[in-house]
Amino acid sequence: MYRVDIVGRLSNPQSHKSVAAIIGAQAQAVEDIPAGGHGQITFRDPSGNLVGIVASADVDVPRGTLVRIVGTKGLNPLVVPDAPPG
Repeated sequence: MYRVDIVGRLSNPQSHKSVAAIIGAQAQAVEDIPAGGHGQITFRDPSGNLVGIVASADVDVPRGTLVRIVGTKGLNPLVVPDAPPG
């Protein structure tokens, strides 16, 4: 696993990519994310690499929760708890 500024890299016009490339991706909270705060998540980037980044959430997200990247808040991805299948 490695850390990157994925939002910065994807929003850089020279990368020819868009932040939209990570919207909808499933991730996992690796630490508690308080409502309105920040915490680390891990997910697979568009190349398939496991990436750890800081994300924001509008609701409390306990460590270990599966989350979905739904947008951005400031410079960070915005996540919500992912609904279980079925």
